[in-house]
Amino acid sequence: MTGHIPVSFVFITTWLLAAAMTVRAQQPMRALPGYDSLVVRTVIDHRFEPPLPGRPIDDRFEVTRSVRLSPSDAREIDAWIRSKASYGSSQAVTPVPDVEVLYYWKGTIKEKVEMNLFTHNLYASFPLRQQRQGDCLCRGSSGHCCTAGGMNAEFTQHVVDLLVRLGWNPEEFLME
Repeated sequence: MTGHIPVSFVFITTWLLAAAMTVRAQQPMRALPGYDSLVVRTVIDHRFEPPLPGRPIDDRFEVTRSVRLSPSDAREIDAWIRSKASYGSSQAVTPVPDVEVLYYWKGTIKEKVEMNLFTHNLYASFPLRQQRQGDCLCRGSSGHCCTAGGMNAEFTQHVVDLLVRLGWNPEEFLME
């Protein structure tokens, strides 16, 4: 042989590369390990309001807006949620959320984080030991019941900035 590559080798190699690229293109781009997407949405929680005429009592949440995050935004908000530095300057005082971060896997919500930007409360459906700061009134691995388990001002501002960058008007979600 004088340096010629068999045609069958070129054909098989080209076919394998094309097949590998097709499979990779069909796989979802994962934002975070274990999740295929994160969605942020603003909500109005009606559980603590008196029933309104024409509205059923069991109407618990009204989703006002929802956006699927880009992988980079998903990694960024998740890093803030899981950072000990995001908590500790206030007490989380109310369970009424106005922002939710939903962690999806194959079209199903796997985890959820509820936030109230006015009271700096954050409740995660998964263990969040980073939030356990100050004196805690509950056991377990969440910090929503701790005297210093609330979101600090920098974390709250980061969430506000993210929502504004995604096209929200602050008046839509900063209701006092």
